[in-house]
Amino acid sequence: MSALVVHFPDGNREFRYPSEPPEEGDVIWHEGQRYRVIHVATEDGNMGSVTVELDSEDIGDLLKSERGGLVLVPLDA
Repeated sequence: MSALVVHFPDGNREFRYPSEPPEEGDVIWHEGQRYRVIHVATEDGNMGSVTVELDSEDIGDLLKSERGGLVLVPLDA
C-alpha cells in the first residue's frame, strides 16, 4: 500500500494513499484543525507529498499565509 507524506506547519506525517488525491486549494481536516493544500509534489507521475497550511479567517493567520503571496523562482530555474 502506498503512502502520502503531508507537510504540516508543525512537522511531517505519513498517511495511507487516499482514493481521491488532494489538489491545490482543497481543504483537509486533521486532528480537529482545518488545513488548505498549498502544494502537491509528484514523483515519477505519482503524488509523493502534499504541503498544507492552517486555513483560518483570522487576519493574523491570513497575513502569515502563503495564499495570495508572491512566489519567488530561483534564478537558475
